[in-house]
Amino acid sequence: KGDGLDVDGNPVENAVIHTDGDMAKSASAVAIPPELENRESFLKYLNSLDIKHESYPVGNTLTAIAGQIIYRDKELEASGADYSLRKIIIDWLNENQNPENGLWHEKANYYGVNGLMKTSGVYGKIGVLMPYADKAVKSAIDAISTDETPDAVTCIYNTWFAVTRIKRHLRTHGGEEGQRMADKIVEDLRKTAPEAIRITKEKLAVFAKPYGSFSYTPMASAGRSQGMPVTFRGAYEGDVNATIICSSDILGYMYSALELSDVSVPIYSPEDFERYIAIIER
Repeated sequence: KGDGLDVDGNPVENAVIHTDGDMAKSASAVAIPPELENRESFLKYLNSLDIKHESYPVGNTLTAIAGQIIYRDKELEASGADYSLRKIIIDWLNENQNPENGLWHEKANYYGVNGLMKTSGVYGKIGVLMPYADKAVKSAIDAISTDETPDAVTCIYNTWFAVTRIKRHLRTHGGEEGQRMADKIVEDLRKTAPEAIRITKEKLAVFAKPYGSFSYTPMASAGRSQGMPVTFRGAYEGDVNATIICSSDILGYMYSALELSDVSVPIYSPEDFERYIAIIER
């Protein structure tokens, strides 16, 4: 809403955040990350990542830097480079993807689906269709109803998130065939929805705490989330991050996965609001 300039008079839109938290004065003043210098350095960086065993953290990192990759690609293109970092990372991901389950993990379990949710974000940001999308969705849907014990609320949340994200990829980048695949996903998911929702509720109940909140793990919450303090470490109580995930967030992705845009079940009632006010007044 202001004049668009930072304290040094530089355009705010050119500012970037360094990993050490310091604000750069302008994009032109920022050094090129060593791993994005050229084709060789980028391939060396990618090949140092163990995506087949650590697909969640690797996928999280690659999705986070996808914007940098796109920006650097434009610089390289302008300088006459005959290669594309975007193509390199997509080719690398495709080569490492498991064609049996559509994941970057040997097993179609919670951890593999967590990695799918993160890694698929790279395809979305770059704007290309992910291979084996149908198998990846099946892995995610199967994980919803698995009897595997979740050790964190994200295990359940990420299954619905992954289905929604891949279905969106199919509709956006898959053409007519992608539309048909997405329609089939919705059709199949709706058939199993009652059971999937019941199981989701039972699994989330493991994280419920006596006063209505949810903890990140069954017994307690991590002291910090994304680097910020959220609760006392190790205390038998919920935290705001897990509580939002287990209420409005997971419901939102359920509606999206099932494409129920005209349906909304209230999370709270007027009586809940009156009880909340009474607690505050006390």
